[in-house]
Amino acid sequence: MSGTCLKFFETIQNNYVYDAWTGRILECDPLTRYVLERYGQASSEEILRTAEPQDRDSIRARLKAIDELREREGVFDEFKGFKHNSPARMLPVQNIHGLVVELTDRCNLRCKYCIFGEAYADCRVYGSDTVTVEDAIRSFELMMGTKTMDADTHAQVTFFGGEPFLEIDVMRRIAAGLRSRYPEIALGFNLTTNGSFINEEIVETLVEHNMLIWISLDGPERIHDYNRCAVGGKGTFRSVMNTLRYLREYDASYFNRNVNFVSVIAYPYGLKERARFFAECPELPDNFMLRVTDRARQEEMFKDGEAAQFAREFREAWADFQARLADPGFTKEQYLSRENLFWRQALCSPLRTYFKRPVAYDREFDGVLHKTDCLSRRVRLYVSARGELYLCIPATYYADRRYMIGNVREGFQEEAIRRILERWIAFSREHCRTCWAARLCSMCFAMMRYEDSERICGGIRNQAEEWLSRIAELKEMRPDIVELVGHENNYEEIKSEEIVAAIRRRQGKQDHPVQLVEGSAG
Repeated sequence: MSGTCLKFFETIQNNYVYDAWTGRILECDPLTRYVLERYGQASSEEILRTAEPQDRDSIRARLKAIDELREREGVFDEFKGFKHNSPARMLPVQNIHGLVVELTDRCNLRCKYCIFGEAYADCRVYGSDTVTVEDAIRSFELMMGTKTMDADTHAQVTFFGGEPFLEIDVMRRIAAGLRSRYPEIALGFNLTTNGSFINEEIVETLVEHNMLIWISLDGPERIHDYNRCAVGGKGTFRSVMNTLRYLREYDASYFNRNVNFVSVIAYPYGLKERARFFAECPELPDNFMLRVTDRARQEEMFKDGEAAQFAREFREAWADFQARLADPGFTKEQYLSRENLFWRQALCSPLRTYFKRPVAYDREFDGVLHKTDCLSRRVRLYVSARGELYLCIPATYYADRRYMIGNVREGFQEEAIRRILERWIAFSREHCRTCWAARLCSMCFAMMRYEDSERICGGIRNQAEEWLSRIAELKEMRPDIVELVGHENNYEEIKSEEIVAAIRRRQGKQDHPVQLVEGSAG
């Protein structure tokens, strides 16, 4: 046996082990850790021979119980190494389920953290291109041509930029053209906008096509205006508020049904100010969704002291919200209230991701890291204002077009896709194959900077360990935490016989070596 792939971590109360192959988290004491660190690499006889004489009976019991759990549930089974799908299994491109149309690469703002800005040396800049209606419709045809399921009669189209409202006439003609050409398809439209201006033509187009809109709004005026500025440097908070009032007055029903927000966490952070703003601001809809994200590559923008400030604010916010979650009187209704909307997205979104992490219940897991293999899943096709094709939004960031996979006139360039995938797969063989955090990692080819991979991967592992500890701490404080913050259709509590029971049957002892904490179905 080639051994196991484990990560040991701890909370104030207990010690734990994460089994990377199965995705399971188990509680263990120091003596069990001693056994697991050697399990699969040394024989049972060797483990016993090198142990302290007074510990050998307990170690023998632990070895027996671990063997039973391995046989029954696959935990601590032989680690075979992680891998990505081969290009042959991911080509040709199939079942792309949505289209992102970059209406223009022009923008009337110069947000400090924007990927088009000067903060990122290798990224693209603002331009003057506008997509043609013909290119947008042709890219939709390419997307539909990837579908292998006849019953797939739904499609999502996202309008992106630059600033989409600068080309509202093009947007209107694309939406109308697609509806006319594809009456059998249930089309859904959405867009992301800076919301700094509005007029009747814009609102009529939004309402006519029932478009879901995401307005960039970082928080109260002080925070929003620090980064989200017009070309001349003036803040845009008040302009966004005017847009919201215009939308509400034009069609209150549409406003409350379709208007949502994106908040980018960047300096000056002000996490508690943001939370109060989204909970209390009277200009916002009665009900809305909120996406909370960080800057695309925020480490490149940290100035002296900013990273430490963010870490301090995050720790304080997490401690406060953790105490709230751990309170037995804190209900699901309170958790889902607008008062906690910002915290749910800023703090609990990663938590839900870990609760929904892939878990293997048997030995059928083949080691393939599907999570970061875009082409093995249903993805969205991106068409740029120049008619270039990409697999996702992050793939468009780079000035050298390194991840372009074709264009609307010639279609997909399979050889370009193959080159992208082969480089990513070669990287994963070296860095992901034996990494304990591989199944918790969301890094993809488009965001990985290969020349800086050691630092990036180290940061991902550190973050993974922190979130594993937070999961365990919350489970200690509140056993029903998954029901509170998770999604029942994505999570299945695993009821497993504790190893301690097997030990007690043999020894009659009350020591508490290792037990299953929780598992989940992704």
